[in-house]
Amino acid sequence: MKITVVGLGYVGLSNALILAQQHCVTAFDLDENRIHQLNQKISPIQDKDISLFLENDKLHFKATSNKIDSYINAEVILIATPTNYDTRHQ
Repeated sequence: MKITVVGLGYVGLSNALILAQQHCVTAFDLDENRIHQLNQKISPIQDKDISLFLENDKLHFKATSNKIDSYINAEVILIATPTNYDTRHQ
């Protein structure tokens, strides 16, 4: 299945990597630096599990900032919106 994940914050990226174990995932984000890091298998987020997935697992994953590449032929589009997360209330 071809899946597009829009928004590569913690939630979007985590879901994209889990889905990429079994499906072809195209991950879309506007942040060019984040896209570059992910395509180099470097996590833009400080998270041990995400880093391990990128380094060790065989994934069907690519990141892009090109909307057409992201959406064309996608069977499922998952949109991960920003989370209003405030660490002061932990």
